[in-house]
Amino acid sequence: MIIVMKRIVSIISAAAVLFSFQSCEVEPTSLSGDSLPVKVTVAGHCRYVAKDKSGTSLDPEIVTVGTPVEILYGVPGADSKVEYAVKTVKVNNEGYFETEIGCPVGKSLSVKVQASFKGECYAKDSHKGTYSMVETIFFGTVTESLPAGDAGYFDLKLYPHAYLEQEDLVQP
Repeated sequence: MIIVMKRIVSIISAAAVLFSFQSCEVEPTSLSGDSLPVKVTVAGHCRYVAKDKSGTSLDPEIVTVGTPVEILYGVPGADSKVEYAVKTVKVNNEGYFETEIGCPVGKSLSVKVQASFKGECYAKDSHKGTYSMVETIFFGTVTESLPAGDAGYFDLKLYPHAYLEQEDLVQP
């Protein structure tokens, strides 16, 4: 009976050791800050550029507090293709955003920062030649390659991407 009990204890101990190794395992392709000791800092400002009554671009203005900014990131493969992961952050009252992303040692991350929102802007009517204020989709994107341990500043400007509401608007 003692021999049987010792074997059961040995089996339970071996199973506990195996499970303890498995629970500490991290997926090797994960680029989370928790799993990789080297970080890449992604920071920047998000502004939009509207148009006035004559179609001239105005000075950039800060987007609304809380506007989401998508950060797509990944390590280029041997074929230079990138499978992107996505992290979303929100801008503060100055249009500023910042986050850290884990990066494998000795590698570079391809980082694409983009944002969009619905606002208003002047657009030209293709038949009348006049400008009127219409609902507008603003969009912008910036791409950079950042080496492990580095930081990148992204000056993200959103421009009119599509005019809504009326049929005969000259699209950007």
